[in-house]
Amino acid sequence: MNNTDNNSISLLHAMYNEILSLKTGQEKAKLEMKAQIEELKLEMKTSIEDLNLEITALQSQLENRNISNQHTSPSVSAISSANTIRKPVSIFREITLKHIFKMISEDLGIEGGKVDIWQKIATKPPCQTAIKQP
Repeated sequence: MNNTDNNSISLLHAMYNEILSLKTGQEKAKLEMKAQIEELKLEMKTSIEDLNLEITALQSQLENRNISNQHTSPSVSAISSANTIRKPVSIFREITLKHIFKMISEDLGIEGGKVDIWQKIATKPPCQTAIKQP
């Protein structure tokens, strides 16, 4: 063997050793990444469980509020226990004054004729502001 062959062989050995170290580093990096992924999965699982617990707590608080509101406010129970449920108007343009007067008289409890209802609704805010002005 001559000098060139020896140099080539030593260069090939150096390249082989470098490839082995790169492969080892790559495998080590893969293992670290897998460990990080597992750690993140565990963190996500615990955070999801924490969020579910928080959602459950908020739902129970909301249910408690609704129960306490129903017991203390008679108007809420009166509205929710209405004995008739009207069919909604399918097209908004089909709502007539008859619908409006019926809703005002039955749902809001404002009694009177068409003129009386409009007077009660339309004149109340302007009259109150006119009284306040000097």
